[in-house]
Amino acid sequence: MNGDGRLVKRGADSTLTLGGRVDATGAVEIAEGTLALAARFPEGLQAYYRFDDETNLGKDSSGNGYDLAASNAPAYAPGLFHGAASFTSADTTHFYAPVFPTTLPTGNSSYTVAAWCNLNAGGNMTGLVACWGTGNVDDKSSVLFRFNSATNILASNMGNNWTVNAGYNLANDTPDGGWHHIVFTYDAATRVQRVFLDGIQRGMRTLSSDLKVVGNMFWLGGGQHGSTFFYDGLLDEVMIFNRALDENEVVDISTGVLAESWGTRLTDRVVARYDFEDAADPGRDSGPYGYLLSKVGSVASAAGKIGQALSLNRTTQGYLKWDGDVFPEALPTGNAPVTVTAWVNPMSNAHKEGGIVFWGVTVDGRRGCHLLRLSGNQAGQSVFRMVDGVGFVGNDSLLSFERGDNDEGWHHLAAVVGPGGLRSLYIDGALVARNRVSGQSVEQGSFSIAYKPNAPSNWFQGKIDDVTIYNCALSRTEILEVLRGRPDVLPPERTAEVVAGAVLDVSTAAQRVSGLGGAGEVRVALGGELTIADGVGTFGGALTGAGRVALRGGAVQTLAGAGTFNGTLSVSNATLRIENASGLVTGADAKVIVHAGGVIGGSGALAGKVVLESGAVIAGGDALTVDGSVTLAANGVVSLPQGFTQGSLTLLNATSVTAPDGVAGWQIDPPQPSMAVMFRTEETAFSVGVFRQGTLLSIH
Repeated sequence: MNGDGRLVKRGADSTLTLGGRVDATGAVEIAEGTLALAARFPEGLQAYYRFDDETNLGKDSSGNGYDLAASNAPAYAPGLFHGAASFTSADTTHFYAPVFPTTLPTGNSSYTVAAWCNLNAGGNMTGLVACWGTGNVDDKSSVLFRFNSATNILASNMGNNWTVNAGYNLANDTPDGGWHHIVFTYDAATRVQRVFLDGIQRGMRTLSSDLKVVGNMFWLGGGQHGSTFFYDGLLDEVMIFNRALDENEVVDISTGVLAESWGTRLTDRVVARYDFEDAADPGRDSGPYGYLLSKVGSVASAAGKIGQALSLNRTTQGYLKWDGDVFPEALPTGNAPVTVTAWVNPMSNAHKEGGIVFWGVTVDGRRGCHLLRLSGNQAGQSVFRMVDGVGFVGNDSLLSFERGDNDEGWHHLAAVVGPGGLRSLYIDGALVARNRVSGQSVEQGSFSIAYKPNAPSNWFQGKIDDVTIYNCALSRTEILEVLRGRPDVLPPERTAEVVAGAVLDVSTAAQRVSGLGGAGEVRVALGGELTIADGVGTFGGALTGAGRVALRGGAVQTLAGAGTFNGTLSVSNATLRIENASGLVTGADAKVIVHAGGVIGGSGALAGKVVLESGAVIAGGDALTVDGSVTLAANGVVSLPQGFTQGSLTLLNATSVTAPDGVAGWQIDPPQPSMAVMFRTEETAFSVGVFRQGTLLSIH
């Protein structure tokens, strides 16, 4: 979305969710309803077990600190995403919570429990993956799911056992690596339960009455239901949410998006990248391995979607291919996860057999390749497909992909093959098709762009730009970030105006703005990041959520409303003024950190913990009230109000004020060389006195 106009969200009862790129040069205003940014990952994570830390295998990575104790020593093992936990039913190995996690869903609350499972083919086929509740009571007082056989999953709340058939053997599938993603969800509002296997919904039912889950015990790999239900095999990425995830969110967490820091996969997991910016050497790989492709035939450079593009004409064949003696070893083969992204602009009436990206072999009856290609539907119209050598994922009902060389002819493709064989095809950021492939085994054959070896005379005709291959399955929001070319959805150089009654929901996205204005609500969920930089703004509304808000780049932001924000608010090379007339700007669990060069001040009140690091600045003149603790570094600066020459200023009033290393290094600005300066910390206040040189008496 671009242009010189304004972006205004209206409709008081509606929510508009944006995941693409907005480049409007006018103002961004949320006038009514909610403007939501596409979440980077699902909200509501309560417990998360990666099993990556061999010294603390039961560590909870959700941030809630629900570490589990080990019984009979579950072992560390290589996992699908870094580490895994290995369980043996004969030894009744399992994890348990010494104290029940207080935020795990109980009563009739919604929940999602998810895990990557690798069942031991020779072991117990009725192993329990996860459970919490009271145990053997038939009153819907628990949550559990376990295997019921090599092909069936049993989901239950005690007294309502439900068996869901996978349709394939979950234990005897070496070609698929043995790993399967199993998810059990419950929506309290509708009483609907769902079971997903490898990203595909396999079962759904509606309960006749509410659940009564009790916070009594929490186990992984076994339970208090008998010795026959201990798990045999590996577990990885066990997650529990306090809401029912939808199908797209289930697929997102299956990609391993939470297993690594956000943004690292988009850089660290690149295998090859072809941006075609070098007209003399269009096959240059700007990725980490330098897999240079050679030109064959007529290959030209032309204006692309991003800079220059590979241009292939209609009359003379041209393509890029790998000429090395050894197949590029970093290209994902076998059944390894992979994502291929590209911008494409096919000519009108182009060859329907035109390959975009290909590697592997094409042999009848073998799923031996990855091929992103142009194809034709039954009506002869152009469509896109991801092919494995036997089957494909695509949507033949989507049309209008051959509009010539104009800008509207560009489309962003992303083909994803995830762990467990789940395949997804995205066009222009939207999911258009999804299915599961079993037994894929990509072989080391040839590697090319704009060519496929089983149709050697039908090359791709049109333009291709920015081809990137990743050795992981990207999530939806990672794909959207690739499409945008930046983390931000909204234009980062604009102020966001949120009118009273309206909401800007940043969720778990990352967004930069130049300032906040208005009197509505700005919500930043745990995992979300809102950066305010370069501008000036006054926000009189409510700041909520538990994510991160950062002021930097010279921003001057005033917060003048009451909110419940319980995340982290940091200030560096920027100014934060607290000027609310009533209530508290932040919640009791908030943490406000003022880094070196950051400025804080104002006459309002906030709550939580305030930390002023070395080099922080306090804007004097008004006393800032903190319903919580203030910790002062040994040095900092107090900026005196204009016209102040001498006297005493109370800078901070708080529940408690501490300076562990004293305040001898604090200074005033501007300096007063002919005056005596004294900083004073009391139990609940921090103040500065500026007096004429002489004898200073302090009477207590």
